[in-house]
Amino acid sequence: MTTTAELRTLVVSALGGATSAGNTVFSPLDLPTWSGDYPILFVTTPDEDSESLGRNGAPQFTVTATSRVVARVEQIKVVVINYTPRMQLLQQLPYYRTRMDVKAEGEQHLGEVVVDIGLEFYQGPETFTRSRSFR
Repeated sequence: MTTTAELRTLVVSALGGATSAGNTVFSPLDLPTWSGDYPILFVTTPDEDSESLGRNGAPQFTVTATSRVVARVEQIKVVVINYTPRMQLLQQLPYYRTRMDVKAEGEQHLGEVVVDIGLEFYQGPETFTRSRSFR
């Protein structure tokens, strides 16, 4: 069974070894106190949309999660899109969006790029059984 959290972890792994950010790639569960060094990447999965596959009794969905990378580094799209372990869990990448952002925090104006990539996968009845433990 594929989950959005699992996909977020794979995106962090893909970016960690393939960009100049090195080991400064973080997700919400592992955000450190920031040292102030650049480049740095923050990976989140802020949205998840599920579309039912019908009324056949068992819950089945096509799920599209948004993987958001906020960065001050190049090559994000190329690395995430081509990372084989993550691609094996997906049906397709239905979209990606890129926008530039400037933040005025403290005395500096910081430029960053925000990349959203759609991650589409399947969830079937086994995902929704009552015997599953929650983490």
